[in-house]
Amino acid sequence: MKKQHQDRYRQSDSFFQSKHSKYLGRKGKVYNRFKSPVTDSIGNDKIIHAPIKISIYDADKPSKEAFKDTLDFREQLIKHVGNQNCILDFSQTEHITVAAMLVIFSEIQTIIQVNKNKTVIGWSRKSSSVNSMLRRTGLKKLLTTGDSIHNFSSLPNLPIVSGIGSQHYDDIVDFIINKYFNESISPDAEYLISDAVSETINNVGRHAYPGFTQEEKPWWLMCDVIGNQLYLAIYDRGVGIPKTVVEKKWFLSSLKETYPDLHEEYREKFGDNKGILEFFTVKKYKDAELIYLSMLGDVSGTKQSKHGQGSKSFKALVNDTDGGKLWVYSNKGLYKFEDEESTPQVYKLPKDIGGTLNQWNVCIT
Repeated sequence: MKKQHQDRYRQSDSFFQSKHSKYLGRKGKVYNRFKSPVTDSIGNDKIIHAPIKISIYDADKPSKEAFKDTLDFREQLIKHVGNQNCILDFSQTEHITVAAMLVIFSEIQTIIQVNKNKTVIGWSRKSSSVNSMLRRTGLKKLLTTGDSIHNFSSLPNLPIVSGIGSQHYDDIVDFIINKYFNESISPDAEYLISDAVSETINNVGRHAYPGFTQEEKPWWLMCDVIGNQLYLAIYDRGVGIPKTVVEKKWFLSSLKETYPDLHEEYREKFGDNKGILEFFTVKKYKDAELIYLSMLGDVSGTKQSKHGQGSKSFKALVNDTDGGKLWVYSNKGLYKFEDEESTPQVYKLPKDIGGTLNQWNVCIT
């Protein structure tokens, strides 16, 4: 019975790829590489066509084409996966990035934990690197078993790891040290890796899900080592930085230092420490600027704990790294930091990222 089921999906894969090729080659039709994902069907199975480029890295560009297509693809997943049997068609996909896959992977995992309909992959016919990325992330296992890979010690590269709280922290650090450095690493570098991963994971529990229980604070993480630099991206589906930064004790003092005119307008209407969230909701203050204030932290000189100033310590590491970059996506804002000599850049996103995604690379030797 199992063999018949597998054969059926092999035949479906071949059929829909052939059908999609004919669709693209119709006389007089021109394929738009930035066209939003479309769906069609084979019997009762819904085909969800992935875009040619799955990425969120062009969110700072005027067109934001790939960003829009990627989030359109996510919306199709929300609409169809779990509600019926689906085939995720990556046959025309030529490029895929880690950050985008964290968002897509988290959406699929969240859906299929509740709904158990069958979903399979239609592999790319355009790029072997796309297929390698899909295999590495653990997406196939997720679709097959409904769970992500947790026993990854025998794998050559770290897949997407999903966890709650400090879950898998030790395993992730051990994997980085053993697999990427073959245990040949200095104590200082080992401490840096351990501290960076710990701070990144713990930040989710401290800031992303206010009022939620520990079991309701999931995150998704993926990392790699290239040369002497550690690249790490983590995504959560929490309320977002713009919703929480206004509640920080230092927020008003930092607002006064950074945006004095806006601070005065707030004080005239509400006085101190009242109606902060209401004011910024009414003003429709951009998420990107609120992320900027969050990353700026306390500029009043008030003594803060290490955890209260975590963004500053990460920025210092990025600043000391040749080619280091820190990207923070949260709700409808993007913040980019490269070094202390350059002003951090902020951008408004055309679609809500649905939580917060942090990505950074730092030198570890």
